[in-house]
Amino acid sequence: MGKVFNKIKRLYFFRKNNNVINRHYNKWIKLNEADEKKLEDERHEMFRDMPLVSIVIPTYNPDISYFKALIDSLCSQSYSNIEICIVDGSENKSEEVEKVINVDERIKYKFLNSNRGISENTNEAIKMANRRIYSFCRP
Repeated sequence: MGKVFNKIKRLYFFRKNNNVINRHYNKWIKLNEADEKKLEDERHEMFRDMPLVSIVIPTYNPDISYFKALIDSLCSQSYSNIEICIVDGSENKSEEVEKVINVDERIKYKFLNSNRGISENTNEAIKMANRRIYSFCRP
């Protein structure tokens, strides 16, 4: 009976703390999140140099709802000079994944047909990334 009580107590404690964290986060978001006008201004802001940001994503049988949320989030960022390099180590190609990756030309996708582990899958995604070297140091 003691183990069950302790488990319930832990679950209640974490749930209670998550609510506190969520309240603080929601308050922080209200104070800091950019409104649509600010986001639109950021989308049109140009820098002297626009470095390409390569985002490498190894996947294996991704949950399509999380995968879609990830891609939607990346594609909607106000800084647009990005490339998204995805390597899929799943055994079978997913039509759902294909639909998600075809929404934006900045997405590069490679299907491996076998899982090589997170390190090798990540290395394959890095190989897809643009190799242009950008230096933040100026003479």
